[in-house]
Amino acid sequence: MDQVWDTKPSQPSSSQINWLPIRNRSLQDGPKVELKTAATPLSDRDILRYERKLLKFWIQSFLLGVPKIIVGFRSKDGILQSLEELETAKIPTLVKLKGKGSWDGNVCINFTAKFLECMCLWIPLCL
Repeated sequence: MDQVWDTKPSQPSSSQINWLPIRNRSLQDGPKVELKTAATPLSDRDILRYERKLLKFWIQSFLLGVPKIIVGFRSKDGILQSLEELETAKIPTLVKLKGKGSWDGNVCINFTAKFLECMCLWIPLCL
């Protein structure tokens, strides 16, 4: 989790705005947002690569309860070209309906649950 999502004050003031990274704030200060970067997808191969990145973005934010991800798309030279705001809960559906469907959120969660269940059978301290 990179930052606490906040709003810009409606009235500019003479005092400086104190935008602090999440490590300097309480987790209860407001909604959270994850900031990510990805290369701008230009081909089918790039789209698949981006979908695999989305899986990592989604699972990390899902497990931490971060509701929003902002992805900055960059050129091959590393220059920011555009931004996309994603709701974490909608990423699996987005991949399924608009992407190549390279992964399924339910399969990922079910696999992880089963894996952890098996680990707890082998490691008695999981109780």
